[in-house]
Amino acid sequence: MTKALQQLLKMDARKLPEEELKIISLSKLCGEDVIFKIRGLTPQEMGEISEDYETSFEQDVEIVLAGVVDPDLHSNELRQRFTAEMERKYAETFTVQSSVCKLLSAGEIALLSRRIQKLSGYQVNLVEDIKKK
Repeated sequence: MTKALQQLLKMDARKLPEEELKIISLSKLCGEDVIFKIRGLTPQEMGEISEDYETSFEQDVEIVLAGVVDPDLHSNELRQRFTAEMERKYAETFTVQSSVCKLLSAGEIALLSRRIQKLSGYQVNLVEDIKKK
């Protein structure tokens, strides 16, 4: 058995990292801090998102929906809150993705997506070259 395999067999399953971010624009609108708790995504979650959505913006929205732990962006109350502002004929097609796009700006969606991706291991230094002597 190799040393690397022995080390891996000793470790616990990896926990996905989490962090909290204050959303400045929403905090101003609400008159108090609005904090989003986000988490990293598993390779399976990232794979499903990249397979199912063609544009980078659609992927960003899905990454935000998958990676935001709190508030619950899938909440019926949240969706209904924004559906109430729409004309009745469009309310039936109003989705969770639509409510995220009404709640957050395009830049906020992109930034949250990048932060979730970073927690998932993207855009960070993950390996180190070992120089042979």
